[in-house]
Amino acid sequence: MKIIECEQGSDEWHKLRHRPTASSFDRVLTPTGKRSSQADEYIGQIIAMRLGVSPENFESSDTIRGHVLEPEAVAFYAFDTGFDVTRVGFCEEDGGRWGCSPDGLVYEGDMLIKGVEIKCPKVGNYVDYRISQKCPPKYIPQVQGSMLVTDAEVWDFMPYHPDLAGHPDIKLPAVIPVERDEKYCSLLHEALLEFCDKLEKRYKEITQ
Repeated sequence: MKIIECEQGSDEWHKLRHRPTASSFDRVLTPTGKRSSQADEYIGQIIAMRLGVSPENFESSDTIRGHVLEPEAVAFYAFDTGFDVTRVGFCEEDGGRWGCSPDGLVYEGDMLIKGVEIKCPKVGNYVDYRISQKCPPKYIPQVQGSMLVTDAEVWDFMPYHPDLAGHPDIKLPAVIPVERDEKYCSLLHEALLEFCDKLEKRYKEITQ
């Protein structure tokens, strides 16, 4: 893994995303391990970004709320777990073909021991996530994909809501540890290799 220091959301960060990234790995491989029907559209969007055109992505209310609440959510995670959280811009796998933008990394000395993925859902979904104590299926490609990129063995998934995160009447843990699923990571790795080969082929077809 290579860590590239930059500010998430900056022009440099957006350029680093001209390849498949973990937040969209569900468009390469579904949570159930099937090839995604959205792969060709995703390839087209990455090519458009390389050509200087932003794709027509519309941020959901959850995404916008997540951007606003992320600093306090990370602070809550650090307080709740006692871990020092390292913020980074972008992580790419050794070959540079795909990457991820984790919400945080946790080290023990120089060794990466886990990563952090925080979501800030609406209140109903937040309660559901806390009760289930499992990573919601729709985030499996992102969380497992982040472990594939970084070689981590554990990734902490944490839903966050400012009015409920530290509520004294909620006894269930706020942080949900997700262990690396080697079978899923293997399927994702294979799908990403195929995706990247197709991406480069199509990019050459339209630019040469």
